[in-house]
Amino acid sequence: MTHVSFSQHAEKRCAQRNISLNDVLYVLQHGRRHWNAGTLMYFLGRRDIPAHDRADQRARQLVGLCVHTRLVETDTLLVVTLYHNEKTGLKDHRRKQKFDRRNYAA
Repeated sequence: MTHVSFSQHAEKRCAQRNISLNDVLYVLQHGRRHWNAGTLMYFLGRRDIPAHDRADQRARQLVGLCVHTRLVETDTLLVVTLYHNEKTGLKDHRRKQKFDRRNYAA
């Protein structure tokens, strides 16, 4: 695996959400990859957890974790931000949101 570094924003979000470096590495290793808005997003779903880890409480708590990354060099992956999105999962990221003109009154 490539070298992983964190932006200041990502470090702050890890501290706020009680997510360790090992948790992020676990999601990067086992999560699904999806390109979105110029970032490579890793999402850990229930099905992505290996069978031998399904009894592990910490692995089950990581379900729904989204990690947005950018490749800054050929071997360095920069973690930009991370958040939990357990209910909707990847559905929010699969297509661009529709533009709603009703929110913009002239």
